[in-house]
Amino acid sequence: MKAKDLWRVRKRRLIMRQTLILGLLIAVIAVAGVASAAMFLGRMDPLLSAPFSSPTPLSEDHGPTPCPRDESSMYPQAALVTVNVLNGSSMNGAATYLAQALERRGFIVGRVDNAPIEYSGVALLRTGELGLSRAYLLLAHAPEGTLLTLDNRADESVDMIIGAQYETLRPLETVNVHSGTVIPFPADCTPLAELLAGAAPAATPSSLPSPTSSSPGVVREP
Repeated sequence: MKAKDLWRVRKRRLIMRQTLILGLLIAVIAVAGVASAAMFLGRMDPLLSAPFSSPTPLSEDHGPTPCPRDESSMYPQAALVTVNVLNGSSMNGAATYLAQALERRGFIVGRVDNAPIEYSGVALLRTGELGLSRAYLLLAHAPEGTLLTLDNRADESVDMIIGAQYETLRPLETVNVHSGTVIPFPADCTPLAELLAGAAPAATPSSLPSPTSSSPGVVREP
């Protein structure tokens, strides 16, 4: 075979090899894009879900609802309220969407994460003594059926745990509270003095119940 013919054969093989590699790369990118879109839309579980464990259900005995600190307690501005949004439901992305909605209403969002617990109700607010007025403002925006409970954290932050029955925040036009106005006492609340001695530990990752390890679960987007 002449040198010129040999060069043509090598060039043809090189082109075929490059075409094959390019085709494989395009196919891999396409498959990855379709899988990512499916997981984002909740139509497909994340690929790393198998090794993780299912969260421990949260006890429905969440404790009594604390009254405001005193009869002169007032609603603060939303810009003074830091909310940690935790997804305790099976809905992918629920915490992320709620965090964005709270930011649009002027709240400060702290941590956005999955809760290592499941909550079967609507939503659960947890805070310490210093955060009660802030929690009551958030409660006014939260959907009907949201519960408020006290823990012993030392800061003013509020945790909002999304439950299985959660849908969305109250429409803003129906939230009839204003900063600087006195917080009314709910009829079924328990005086703060009666709760402080037995306040539960703060709802942090270290104090919340750990996930069980006996059965596989599903990784949820926060």
